[in-house]
Amino acid sequence: MALAGFGLLGFESARFDGVEAADLDEHDAWLKLQETTPYVADDSRAAKTDRGSAIHLLTTAEAKSAELLLATEYQTLQSTRLDDYVIRRGPADDTSNCHGWVFTGGKYAILGHEVDTILVENEYQPSTIPQAGDLCVYRNESNMILHTALVRSVFDDGTVLVEGKWGHLGVFLHAVQHSVYGTHFGFYHSARSTHLLSSIP
Repeated sequence: MALAGFGLLGFESARFDGVEAADLDEHDAWLKLQETTPYVADDSRAAKTDRGSAIHLLTTAEAKSAELLLATEYQTLQSTRLDDYVIRRGPADDTSNCHGWVFTGGKYAILGHEVDTILVENEYQPSTIPQAGDLCVYRNESNMILHTALVRSVFDDGTVLVEGKWGHLGVFLHAVQHSVYGTHFGFYHSARSTHLLSSIP
């Protein structure tokens, strides 16, 4: 099953605001390769949506060393040329992925295809006017969810800053259009006081 994550795979690309179609195809292939990051499910560990549906919680199959994760993160930022566009807010860590960082507080990983269930059953509403605290959800051309982040600030000029965990790399703060996940994203608002799922073990 697919899980968006990131690894040390030597991908080279131009900045996303200037890539050509061939570069986008290569970038999509690189993202797909990252989905092989090994997480395992434990049937005894599940959280619930507000309507009671189970959301499977995953743990890493084999923890990577801090040195390897840091080296992977460095090469990812260098190869995607995003190192000048992000602020690192948390260290690389393979305990969780981006979805797990948002919905479990970083305790577990969650598969991307389960995020749509969370959005529906926790009554998130699409929003064209993002505000601090909203979700930002990145998708691919097939509408599959790649990444979940949190809106942290919206500037007077309309610039939206989001914060999220990049797979098993670190937590980054950046303008919404400057990430390894591309520029196909949408915002979601909730009346809930927290994004955490219920019954997280």
